Amino acid sequence: MEKARKNWLDAARALAMLFVIFGHVGNELFANNVSADTVYLPLLKIVNPIKVPLFFAVSGYLFSDKNNDVKYFFCKVLKSRLIPYAFWGSFMGIIAFLMDFARSGFDKSNAFSLLCSEYLVPFVRGNLIWFIPCLIVSEIVFFAINKISKGNLYVLSALAFAVTFLGYFLSADSSVKPWKFDTAFTCTQFMALGYLIKKLSGKVKIDLRVLSWSLAAAYIGLIVLFGSLSCGNNVDVNMGKYFDPAGFTLLSFIGIGFIFCISHFLENAKALIFIGQNTFVYFVWHMYAAKIIIVVLYKSPLMGHLPMTLSAVFITVLSCIVCAAVALVVNGWLGFSVGRKNSRR
Repeated sequence: MEKARKNWLDAARALAMLFVIFGHVGNELFANNVSADTVYLPLLKIVNPIKVPLFFAVSGYLFSDKNNDVKYFFCKVLKSRLIPYAFWGSFMGIIAFLMDFARSGFDKSNAFSLLCSEYLVPFVRGNLIWFIPCLIVSEIVFFAINKISKGNLYVLSALAFAVTFLGYFLSADSSVKPWKFDTAFTCTQFMALGYLIKKLSGKVKIDLRVLSWSLAAAYIGLIVLFGSLSCGNNVDVNMGKYFDPAGFTLLSFIGIGFIFCISHFLENAKALIFIGQNTFVYFVWHMYAAKIIIVVLYKSPLMGHLPMTLSAVFITVLSCIVCAAVALVVNGWLGFSVGRKNSRR
């Protein structure tokens, strides 16, 4: 039972990761002057309200009663969040510095300023692998409101709503804040949703197939409704941009419920489970892989004739394969960098 639960949660996390990669690949294709087809942008509007909230919802679902112990919770944050961020954030920052240093012709007079602008400042501000610092803040906030609520789900929900409202308010100016604390506050609602689903799931018997179809219909219906309104339905959680706070919350809640439902039917999908178990590596490496793949593939005239959506799907799959190879190496030799023990001694 525990293994099945872990598997479907990994499947849900994998779907979120695939949505993220697909969107980033599309951005890279745009940067390479590839024009969108009639399918790509509507697909983005479908997945954007789900992909980042899903990660927070899974984290909330996994929030254990053991976390009520302050020492246990912060040791876990250190091991599974801060150390991996320090390692991979430094990796990304140093790579960015070296690339800009090379573009400057290895001008030593600019070396320190480049090191600060590309690595040290973004690292301290939590802008490298932004999701991890944001998740750390959100988990600490959720830990606090969980302690204050003392097991009362009504109080917890009210506190999560208050923090979420504050997050929406702070995000209104669209400025990038340290550790994305405004986005972290906004996403507290999704952690609370995941936590409440876990607490209530054993008390309510439901037909997952019927619920899946119902939530899918509701989700698509809302996508069409919001798309037909003047506000549209564009979302960028990273930048704290939401077409409408209430509409975004409703859409994301329904989308999370749908993905949670269908993930139960994917608990034996080994490829998805592997991605879900290695999302940290996929977060760090997928754009390096995608950039190289795009450069190589678009030297072939055949790629220029493919619709953008097919190109994005194809490159997403290839990027996942590259990241899988990296994940195997990391798990074997650098387990500490993703919060695991090394499998090799």
